[in-house]
Amino acid sequence: MNRRDARFTIGPFIGKFLVAEADESGSIIALICEGQPGSLTTIGDWWFADMSECELGVTEDGWDVEWLPSGSLGTPQ
Repeated sequence: MNRRDARFTIGPFIGKFLVAEADESGSIIALICEGQPGSLTTIGDWWFADMSECELGVTEDGWDVEWLPSGSLGTPQ
């Protein structure tokens, strides 16, 4: 499965983390998480049609993220 990890650098979730992973159909579920890498308490979630839509969606309205190496917030299942 395709996965992207990120840390919010600008916007209402600054300092929090994002895990976005594709399911079998390529749809993306993106979770916003509290804490440090490895501590994935979910505080919000979104659905996107694909990874491109996810990347655009999480940076809208002046939000910004730092994309991290895939799996850096925990081992992908």
